[in-house]
Amino acid sequence: MGLFLDESAVRSGVPAAAQVARALLDGSLTPNLAAACGLPRPVDGYLVAALPGVPEVVGPLAERGRRDLLWHHDRGELVLLTPVTGAAAGVDAARSRISDALRALLPMVGVPAVGVFRPQRQVADAVRESRRLRPFAVAADLAEVLHAPEDLAVDRGVARLPEVAAGLRAVLTPLGAGTELRRTLRTLYRVDLHRARAAELLGVHRQTLTYRLNRIRELTGVDPLSVRGVAVLAAALAAEAEDRRP
Repeated sequence: MGLFLDESAVRSGVPAAAQVARALLDGSLTPNLAAACGLPRPVDGYLVAALPGVPEVVGPLAERGRRDLLWHHDRGELVLLTPVTGAAAGVDAARSRISDALRALLPMVGVPAVGVFRPQRQVADAVRESRRLRPFAVAADLAEVLHAPEDLAVDRGVARLPEVAAGLRAVLTPLGAGTELRRTLRTLYRVDLHRARAAELLGVHRQTLTYRLNRIRELTGVDPLSVRGVAVLAAALAAEAEDRRP
């Protein structure tokens, strides 16, 4: 079977990893075909990420030649799939494999992406879920290349409750139309309140960061470093991001 895959790849010009991915997506992946590709057996499921991709990604993906990273490119969409074994630790390892591939493909792919884990029989559903969630990650201006669905829980919740979103956006209204204070908040929350790292990413002195945080507290009446402040202001940023969601 492995020899057949290699010969088929030569004849068709479609690498084995892409052939197996296609079989996985259409539900025709058999145990023998999975074994021929070198996939682990048994697997708990697959982590799937769907995102825009250009034809130029095919060459670099084929050159990687990893048996534990499958991919499918069709009609401007790239789908990356990797097997998961070993529950939580397996999901973390799978995320690392897809993240590494996405970093290698920059700037040819439209990151960020959302990785969705499902059993093998539900892989097509995982593709649809990853595709549906990706605009939330894009709108939220998340820095990492791959996110889990739970990373977007607040954003999704806000999107489902328009009246709540309107109230949250009002919290940020006193900050004015400029983006400096909002960018400061997003950056600070992205690095888990690590002020030195936030100041570095913003390109400002730590005293400037402290001034901006104090200014946010004065204008909104919410302390951006308190537990309640993080909850309210992070949700408010998600509400504003919803307005930018494609």
